[in-house]
Amino acid sequence: MVTKSLLALLVSLMFLACSATEPSVAAGEKPSWIFDPNQGGVVGAVGQCGVHYKGKAMQRRLATSRAIEELAMQGDITVDSEMSVSTEVSGQHVKNRSKSKTFVSAKGVPVHAYIEEMYFDKKSETLYVWMIRD
Repeated sequence: MVTKSLLALLVSLMFLACSATEPSVAAGEKPSWIFDPNQGGVVGAVGQCGVHYKGKAMQRRLATSRAIEELAMQGDITVDSEMSVSTEVSGQHVKNRSKSKTFVSAKGVPVHAYIEEMYFDKKSETLYVWMIRD
């Protein structure tokens, strides 16, 4: 009996500890940081994710990952672009073709950041994560 009570208390404390470290989710209208993540002189980025077929945990993970990628791209990045244009003329017929490829790489860029705030838009079921660089 005592063992079950202690186990229940331990599980309750674990859930309480996990919820205390969770960033707050803003309520109401969309916060201004969604469109201006660099407020107050801080370097920030916003990641967002709509409904994910694997659930809320994956939605949050993807939104956080996108915010981290955005922060990394504000540092040292490499951009490689490749474009080709061709024109074929056959009598009165003209065919124009163009191909464009752009590769953006931010590998090796360390990102030290934390989640400042999250906002869940109930209408579109989109989660926004605002991350601030340390």
